[in-house]
Amino acid sequence: MSAGFDPKGGGVSDEIVSAVVAQLRPGRPGGVGRGETWFDLEGQHAFLKEKVDDGLKLTNIRMLLRRRGVEVHYRTLYRYCATAGGQLRLAPILRPRFARDPSEFVVKKENDNG
Repeated sequence: MSAGFDPKGGGVSDEIVSAVVAQLRPGRPGGVGRGETWFDLEGQHAFLKEKVDDGLKLTNIRMLLRRRGVEVHYRTLYRYCATAGGQLRLAPILRPRFARDPSEFVVKKENDNG
């Protein structure tokens, strides 16, 4: 009720949701669901764009950010690059393929000589 929510009333407005989030996460700037690291990455956006366009992998970019004084978890860096409005295009993840069909592999018993 302190945020203006009436359980008997209608729907929940954006203002009510913002007030609840601001009370639940008081340390977050502007009451949004992102932490300080996210805002640090926004400040490094031009650097990130340059490095992604050069084809560097995120692990290398993370190391370069660390040298610039920005400590960030890999997952946060990945989420930022993936959701940066399509401006940062990550290379697709290539998974190795089996050299042979997995059904061709034969499991032998320890005492099996053949």
